[in-house]
Amino acid sequence: MARTVVGLAALVLAIALGISRLGLIAHELVGHGVTARLAGGHVTGWRLHLFGGGWLGYRAEPPLRGAAGWLVQLGGIGVELTLAAALAALWAASPRLRAAPTAALAVTAAAWALATHAAWYLAAGTYHGFGDGWGLHQALGADRLGLAGPVAAAGIAAALVGGRAVGRRLRAR
Repeated sequence: MARTVVGLAALVLAIALGISRLGLIAHELVGHGVTARLAGGHVTGWRLHLFGGGWLGYRAEPPLRGAAGWLVQLGGIGVELTLAAALAALWAASPRLRAAPTAALAVTAAAWALATHAAWYLAAGTYHGFGDGWGLHQALGADRLGLAGPVAAAGIAAALVGGRAVGRRLRAR
């Protein structure tokens, strides 16, 4: 029994670390980097951390403003939500995937983790003024709770629903 629990814990850790690092790469390099390039900017540097977040710098001449600026700033969160939706659609459309226990666990966990992280990062960043939510914090000022509150509530709901979905898959293993 103990061996099975240790094996399951190792599997869950490996899946979680893989999801978080792939999500970080997509968030920074695609969400911010590719979006900045498409908007006419260029990447000036980036840093990804093994057990933490990351950072990507870019420049554009003239500086990006309006919709282009917002798309680059919020692009990481947008990519996470897009990936979560794509994984959910893949899971829903593939009976073969749903029948493979480890793959189903990984895809379910990835979809919910990406959606939950995106909601948390948007809500916390907007409310406290860091990361991708910094610009919204500045633009909304005292009204930022009007966005951060509902987004945080959606993130909590996603964590609860996703936790139950992943928990069912873990119990089945």
